[in-house]
Amino acid sequence: KIELDVNDFHVRKLQLRASYASPGIYLPMVLEYMKAGVIPGDKIISHVLELDQMEEAMRLCSKEKETTLKIVIRP
Repeated sequence: KIELDVNDFHVRKLQLRASYASPGIYLPMVLEYMKAGVIPGDKIISHVLELDQMEEAMRLCSKEKETTLKIVIRP
């Protein structure tokens, strides 16, 4: 549940959009496909960054969409 000021929401012409993420039940299958070479992990991972580089990751996602496909963040 969320609380929001609907008057402010309306006056500022904000939008609320829902999204759907794939459930975690598919992760084991995806990992097996990657191990088997069915999914070419080396081709879909465009960047591997450290956790302290999160700002750079966000910049890449928003400013370099043509060359940024999947970013892996290492803890």
